[in-house]
Amino acid sequence: SILTSVSRDIGAYACHVRRARTADLGPVAWVLAAALHDDPTVSWLVPDAGRRRATLPSVMELFAEHVQPHGENHTNESGTGAALWLPPEAVASPAAEEWLASGLAALAGDDLPRWDRLREIGAHRPTEPHYYLMLHGVIPDRQGAGIGTALLHAVLDRADREHVPAYLEATSPRNRALYERHGFAVTRELRCDDCPPLWAMWRPPAAH
Repeated sequence: SILTSVSRDIGAYACHVRRARTADLGPVAWVLAAALHDDPTVSWLVPDAGRRRATLPSVMELFAEHVQPHGENHTNESGTGAALWLPPEAVASPAAEEWLASGLAALAGDDLPRWDRLREIGAHRPTEPHYYLMLHGVIPDRQGAGIGTALLHAVLDRADREHVPAYLEATSPRNRALYERHGFAVTRELRCDDCPPLWAMWRPPAAH
């Protein structure tokens, strides 16, 4: 039927992933903020729901701008999902790190100590070259439609071709299960003060 055909076309459009352009970073930040608003770790970082709703888009845009020069931010054509990746060769300059820290301090306010504590978890990242999934999300009413999977494989398929592993920190049992379905395995549980647990997850390149 025409309706089925249109629905299929919309689904394919939603799952078509491309690299994010600078003009996409505001919408990307909004998507990530909406996707992660009720995430256990994010709720710990910014306990007040109203403050979370007000500040999270700006914080996400800060992160997106920070990693955009490395060229691995991705979004889908319908603007309902986004992923921030860092490639193996990515190294942030001291100036870029200082810009991120000062921006976060300005946005986070009284929540800054928790953000700082969480950033210390980065010390557990493996030293072996890898693709790092920093942030990944789909707006709530489009979750389960394959968009998150498409965003993952935009980079994972290339990582496999390049024989490069991937790494992330899962922030909830739900997204831990998603990543396990795509070849990631938990290497350790990460704890940060009274934050809910996070899981370090590693994915070796799949054989072709």
